Amino acid sequence: PLLADSAVRTALDEVVDKDALIASVLKGYGVPLYGPLVPEYAGETEEAKAPLTHDERLSEARDTLSKGGWKFDEGTGAWTKNKKTLSLSISTADTPELKNSAEFVASAWRELGVPTDVHIYSLTELNTAIIRPRAYDALLFGEVVGRTLDLYAFWHSKERQDPGLNLSLYANSKADALLTKARSTESGKEREALYRSFADLVVKDTPAVFLFAPTFTYDILDSINGVTLGRIGDPSDRYLNVYEWYTNTERVWSVFTSRVPLN
Repeated sequence: PLLADSAVRTALDEVVDKDALIASVLKGYGVPLYGPLVPEYAGETEEAKAPLTHDERLSEARDTLSKGGWKFDEGTGAWTKNKKTLSLSISTADTPELKNSAEFVASAWRELGVPTDVHIYSLTELNTAIIRPRAYDALLFGEVVGRTLDLYAFWHSKERQDPGLNLSLYANSKADALLTKARSTESGKEREALYRSFADLVVKDTPAVFLFAPTFTYDILDSINGVTLGRIGDPSDRYLNVYEWYTNTERVWSVFTSRVPLN
């Protein structure tokens, strides 16, 4: 119920230094996210904010809570409102990236004055005991949207209950309409425009704290030619044009490659 307060969600987002998180957990191999779209589709919708110092970020988040009616108790070191104390737990899977990211986020929230516990589960237990019954305060998890960028399952209100993947329980009728229309639109440009409009709503509503999109580096021998990497939604996608790869080349005299018109 505490997370129903938009001031709380906004403050929890503001206090997390995403660039520092990427540097610490991913060793720099990632880009910060500010909304539900992957970077190549985000455009101007989710433009990064101007970098803030640690103190500025903390001050901004505290101001957000104060304006939302929360009061900081110096004695207990926590925020209270209507006799309720703001405290949370983060649930995530036992993988290095998720576990370390959860600890990073929890540390930032604790510094804000929000006591935060981190609960680590095996992936199987997380799916069956935590995600399916929606038994969590905050859930740190990843989304694989695929090459078609279908966000319906992650954000439509009909997907809030298991087996749906709307894990933040987000519900917005305008967002639902945009997602439904985007799913049935064949035009790639029109679909992207619909998703950007949808992303505007999500950024405004702040149903989740978006952290990062990891980047992956693939080593390719200099002797291999014809390799082009488009958008990779799945690791195997890097082989989509493998039939065009080649290693052997020859020099051919131009006289054999020129085209002469025949009368």
